[in-house]
Amino acid sequence: MTLPPADTFPALQALRASSLCRCVPPQERPRTPKPGCILCRGTGLRDRDREKVVDHNRDRRIPTPDDFAAFDGQHCRLIFQGLPPDWRCPGCARTTFEILRWTLRFPHRPDAFYGWVGGYHKHHDHSGDHLQFNGPYGRFPATVVCEQCNSADSAAKRKLKLPAWFSFSPAEIRAFVSATPHGKHLIDYVIAQQIYTRLHSTAMSAP
Repeated sequence: MTLPPADTFPALQALRASSLCRCVPPQERPRTPKPGCILCRGTGLRDRDREKVVDHNRDRRIPTPDDFAAFDGQHCRLIFQGLPPDWRCPGCARTTFEILRWTLRFPHRPDAFYGWVGGYHKHHDHSGDHLQFNGPYGRFPATVVCEQCNSADSAAKRKLKLPAWFSFSPAEIRAFVSATPHGKHLIDYVIAQQIYTRLHSTAMSAP
């Protein structure tokens, strides 16, 4: 899938001159931002949500083989225990070991505690009932993905205000997320919007 670069968007180009990301030191401004900057995607615009995820992933805890061996899948144990040893998430391509991450469990409860988690969900296409997206059977078959990929699908739809019945396929999720072993996904909402726009345009032009 070939998509146009993020800097083709006029709104981002207009803001670039006055707002640079933290990868450009103040003493060097107005130097051009690095095209490959993971924080701003080369736009020169600060994205505090992305910075927060990058900081979290930098300081993440890495599980030991014993930590992984003791993990039973918790609330997703039936899915987890049914996965083959060589399984990788079809969205981010991480292994079950790489999906395991250290986080605060039950954060809204008084008995919250830190522990290892690794969620799995059966991801399916909600657009199956809407004929404008490839007929009543949907665009892709239901498949298991990690919780981070499943959450990225929901986050992109919420951020971009996409129809609730629309779902990104695992391959499409892979195009707009950057995965980190034992960490959180970075989401590129510009790419997600481009994917949806292309799909919508194709569906609308179909006979």
